[in-house]
Amino acid sequence: MLYLIQSNCPLTFWMLRELGLTRIPKQMSEPTPAEIKECLSQLKEYQKRLKSEVTLAAQKLQMPAQKIESTLNSNSELDNLEKIINHLQAKRKSN
Repeated sequence: MLYLIQSNCPLTFWMLRELGLTRIPKQMSEPTPAEIKECLSQLKEYQKRLKSEVTLAAQKLQMPAQKIESTLNSNSELDNLEKIINHLQAKRKSN
């Protein structure tokens, strides 16, 4: 989640508010389709990079492939990213 706060994604606070992760008031304006598209792109790029970094670190430690997959599946940051990406994709489809 730290990445989201530090990113230039225009939807950062909107997403955090929508997911109940902040106390920002509901009066905030809805994001535009362009903002959602931009943010999805940034989040997917970050997700890909994070998976790559976790996999590379695990390979350096000579972890078996099953353990690497298990590590990726249980990574809370990747889980949160997946939830946010799914939420934004649903939001984009509803607009």
